[in-house]
Amino acid sequence: MYIDPIDDDVISYKYAPFYAECDPRNVINIDSSEAYGIFTSGMTECVSFAFFVKGNNEVQRLSMIHFPGGMTSYTLDSQVGKEVIAAMVANAPKGAEIEAVIGFSSSHYPNGLFDDEEILEVLAEQLAELGFQLTSLQLCAGNGRNLDESGFSFGINFNGKYGEFINCHGLVAKGGLNSKEACVSYSDIPTNLSQLTYLLNWARLRGDKQRWDELQKDIKRLEEIHFDKDFSRIKEMPFKLAKEDIPLNNPSQLKDMMLRAREGENKELWKQIKTAIVQEIEQCADKYTSLVKYKSILKLHLDKSPSNQYEGSFFSRAFQQGEPTHWRQVKKYDSEAGAASDAQESASIDSESSDSESSSTLKGG
Repeated sequence: MYIDPIDDDVISYKYAPFYAECDPRNVINIDSSEAYGIFTSGMTECVSFAFFVKGNNEVQRLSMIHFPGGMTSYTLDSQVGKEVIAAMVANAPKGAEIEAVIGFSSSHYPNGLFDDEEILEVLAEQLAELGFQLTSLQLCAGNGRNLDESGFSFGINFNGKYGEFINCHGLVAKGGLNSKEACVSYSDIPTNLSQLTYLLNWARLRGDKQRWDELQKDIKRLEEIHFDKDFSRIKEMPFKLAKEDIPLNNPSQLKDMMLRAREGENKELWKQIKTAIVQEIEQCADKYTSLVKYKSILKLHLDKSPSNQYEGSFFSRAFQQGEPTHWRQVKKYDSEAGAASDAQESASIDSESSDSESSSTLKGG
């Protein structure tokens, strides 16, 4: 069964590191304030073992471990396996529901995991003993949908999505919580079309024309090497983003774009995105719901304070209570009552305008 890969930027994800020995201390366990998701990379016989911890039908926490050497019902039922499961639900709300996912390389496991039904039984039993309910166990096989175009990388996020994680190395697994070595660096020389596409997009998000021009030279070089690939899309990619390139329907990717723009101090793109968001909110009938979706993005600051924190410009801190300009334009909708009142006022103005037009028409007749 095909599962769409995750095409998010690593900038908003935590990394689940690789260690040769299985240890509960290797579990990455987060809530939504810490990151948008978790990913891991460089798997052959290793697998990714992950939990969506849910309450009230919402994902409240995420857990993942890069499980070394593969997984069987026996390894899960061992003392270390039990300790790993306990660590994965250590901060879960009492009685939470658990959706489990195992991600693995389809090239190494062409027939899937040989005892997945036994894994399900062991996992359900252990979670029940800990006071949690296992609602499902999903298996996700994949290979090559990453920046190495080979190997296996995997991710999960707070949207409840899981799948191959595109924007990292597929052949590199690293120990330690620093994910940089598992990711393509900004200054890297691209070795394939996927890396080139990723770096070109990164350069334009940062507004870095010099880096963009350097990468243009790599197009011809890589096209001669990978003559079986279609380079037409990146040849047509403009340096400036158009309005349709702004993913207003995907706030998580939108926030990633903002963070990359801030990284390069790209004021033009920063303003372009925030202006598009404000327009989207103003045009929406349910302004409160629309604002909630974009609130955290609108509150982001581009400028650093003297303490080296992103707290806004001197003007913002001195005259706007530290609030970004675009946020101030729509913060009146930050309550259902306020948004409804504004909508009612707009409707009243529209009605008066309509009555005026009708009156003029009658007079004209």
